[in-house]
Amino acid sequence: MSSNADVLIVGAGFSGTVLAANLAVLRPDIRILLVEKSAEGKFGMAFQTTCPAHVLNVPASGMSAFVDKPTDFIEWACSNGVFLKPQSFAPRMVYGRYLAHILERLETQRNVTVVRDEAVGLDKVGEGWICRLRSGATLTARDAVLAFGNFPPARRSQFDSVKAHASYVANPWGPVSSDAIRSAGMIGIVGSGLTAVDVVLALENGGFDGCYTLISRHGLLPLPHKVVETPMPAELVPKPNASLRKLVREIRRCAKLATEMGSDWRAVFDVIRPNVSVYWRTLHEADRRQFLRHLRSYWDVHRHRVAPDVWAQIERLVGEGRLKTIAGTLLPVRAEGSVIEVAIRSTDGSHSTGFRFDLLFNCTGSPTRVAEIPSELLQDLVSSGAAALDATGMGLACDEAGNVLDAHGNPQPGLYVLGVLRRGQLWESTAIPDLRKYAATLAEHIVELID
Repeated sequence: MSSNADVLIVGAGFSGTVLAANLAVLRPDIRILLVEKSAEGKFGMAFQTTCPAHVLNVPASGMSAFVDKPTDFIEWACSNGVFLKPQSFAPRMVYGRYLAHILERLETQRNVTVVRDEAVGLDKVGEGWICRLRSGATLTARDAVLAFGNFPPARRSQFDSVKAHASYVANPWGPVSSDAIRSAGMIGIVGSGLTAVDVVLALENGGFDGCYTLISRHGLLPLPHKVVETPMPAELVPKPNASLRKLVREIRRCAKLATEMGSDWRAVFDVIRPNVSVYWRTLHEADRRQFLRHLRSYWDVHRHRVAPDVWAQIERLVGEGRLKTIAGTLLPVRAEGSVIEVAIRSTDGSHSTGFRFDLLFNCTGSPTRVAEIPSELLQDLVSSGAAALDATGMGLACDEAGNVLDAHGNPQPGLYVLGVLRRGQLWESTAIPDLRKYAATLAEHIVELID
């Protein structure tokens, strides 16, 4: 079979772009196709923001796109008039320009082509793959990589009756009428994580002076970064354990010890974080499910922290009485004229509380299960048996190299997965420090198999 390319990458977000960049360095002669449905200049939902208050959640020292060039982002920023210190939390729109620069540099190479179209099907033919595009065109390649990024929030049945209502914002990254914001007094936000914080910051930046109510199962806000002067000694770091109960107990013990040493619980998380996939894979499958049901929210607020300046703004709003969080279960919402009425059942199920909002934002986050991801390509692979779900349903089953497994548990030669679709196997596969590592490793693996 003649091929358009050696490697076809579906998704030109961070994972796909950095994978292509690594491949181009390792083997400048191979042909690479990047298929991206977003318009040119659109680089990931989080990086499309123009709000200056939206900053990265990781210091600049950890945001290079390349494992072997740890200062690449800082050097690029300085060369473009943005002077960052290693501990700076850079504006996300600046980071979006950095990633666009990497992609633009790739496109100048004769062996790399970006195809602005949507991949809707992927079929094994001989020793390669045929990719069907929304336009009706097809592309062929020896290897194919699914490098999906985040998607808008999944559809929730609680919002069905208001999904077309002018006061309901289904996609927090989409446009919102400035008139609607100015006329609003009470804004409801379903979700209290990083996306919810982003919405609050954007509304504050736009001049909103009303009140916010953040609704989530546990009512937890992300915790702030803090400089840890006393690092955690390696010999005191919790060891991986197949029992979730024992592992949690050990982490708590280490956090207490860190505090007694004049350090902070963050020192424990910072040491654990690079090896989270080891902890995750050591756990029994039943304990992984228990973690997802009961501990995930607590992990997220400790692990996915916000910049100190962002935390200061949230604290100010809480102190002024303009922002509050509610813990409970969201019941079906309904519209009453221009207002949206929301009821929350308490966590113990004993009572319900009602609210009326002028605007309601869905900030429940990117879909956490494959079944909720709006990708015709992905759903076709799963329904046909060409790809199997992992045990958690959060991603695709794959081997250590990222090779997709079919419904019978057999590797699909030349079909790989990178990024969010490896969550079930690795757990930590969405943050930049993790994604760049996995992109570099997969590039090396693919190159080794090239004749």
